[in-house]
Amino acid sequence: MSVARHQTAATGTVLKTNCSNNNDVSYSFSVQGRTLEGRDNWIDCRSLKPGDNLPISFSSADPTRNMAGDANARLIAESISILIASILGSIVVAIVFVYPFGRKVKSDR
Repeated sequence: MSVARHQTAATGTVLKTNCSNNNDVSYSFSVQGRTLEGRDNWIDCRSLKPGDNLPISFSSADPTRNMAGDANARLIAESISILIASILGSIVVAIVFVYPFGRKVKSDR
């Protein structure tokens, strides 16, 4: 959240990938003359190789808080996913637990 709130962009360099481990990508980038390193998951991990450029977002308040990609776009996408899961979860709970108890069972007598 703090990266999205104080987002600043940089271009990073891929150091190594471990796509079999949650699409893990290690990268480095420079901020104010310092070189920092970070790790994150990247959906297109298999297309990356060491030395490739990668967009990095970092917090201008604390550059050690960083991530691959656009922090604002990721925050919006994750918020929408949580909202959809909450709505669908509520519907499932209503159907599974509430609806059967409200129905009257017809008897053949």
